[in-house]
Amino acid sequence: MLADNVESWTDRWKQQGLEQGLEQGLEQGLEQGLEQGREAARHLLLRQVRRRFGPATADQSAAWLAGIRDLGALEELGDQLLIRTDGEAWLNALRERGADPAASNGTAGTAPAEGPQR
Repeated sequence: MLADNVESWTDRWKQQGLEQGLEQGLEQGLEQGLEQGREAARHLLLRQVRRRFGPATADQSAAWLAGIRDLGALEELGDQLLIRTDGEAWLNALRERGADPAASNGTAGTAPAEGPQR
């Protein structure tokens, strides 16, 4: 009887461990997939910015885009890239939607040396 209970408890613990492991694995996989999607969107935006407005604007855009974690915001910026007529207008759209790159590198309040100025 005691042996049966111990075996039952052990089976339940194993099952709980498997369920927890599966849940954690799914969460990590989902987050990795989302980050890969964001990286792909950033890469595409930078490529298009470089072709449309030149490498200097693309270089300034990179730090701002890196701070954006919302895929919807990146998609909206793709629309803005089509609408904006010059690099400065694009950078303004990026500043309006992007996270301040200085805040993410520990120098909040100052823009990066090669990044867009506020």
